[in-house]
Amino acid sequence: MRKLFFASFVASTLAFMSMLSVPAVADTCCGMALKCTIELELNLAPDEGEPDWDGSVDGDVTGIYQLWERWDEMFFTGPAEDPVVEHYFEDFVIVDGDNSIEGVDQGVFNLDNLKFHYTGSVTAATGEWSYLLGWNLHGQGVVNFSEDEITAIGTMALVPP
Repeated sequence: MRKLFFASFVASTLAFMSMLSVPAVADTCCGMALKCTIELELNLAPDEGEPDWDGSVDGDVTGIYQLWERWDEMFFTGPAEDPVVEHYFEDFVIVDGDNSIEGVDQGVFNLDNLKFHYTGSVTAATGEWSYLLGWNLHGQGVVNFSEDEITAIGTMALVPP
């Protein structure tokens, strides 16, 4: 009888302890995807250098988001007189105080429906985001053209390698 009581006590204790440890295992630093929304505006006349995309990322990662297209690597597919898809390559940075993520991505922009999709990777990370080094990046969205500006909205996920 005492063995049965002791076995039940140990099993109950282990079950209770595993419930207490679930938040630590479920924390975003331990391998779960981080999901965000993005809002960007094309800056055609920056103070220095080439045009870039400036904006923000919000969600599991929040901060200022900047992208620089590598214009010399970009190419188009489809008929020469009316290309359908732009293939682009970018460098990006996300900054929030002492936390930063840098990386590269490549994607496609459909000139008919104005949707874009991209994949990339984090090549540098600092502060509380240092664990993101080597993570993959996946995103999608749509570009909006208006009289005054070119903007983009979409979603992005950072995924462990």
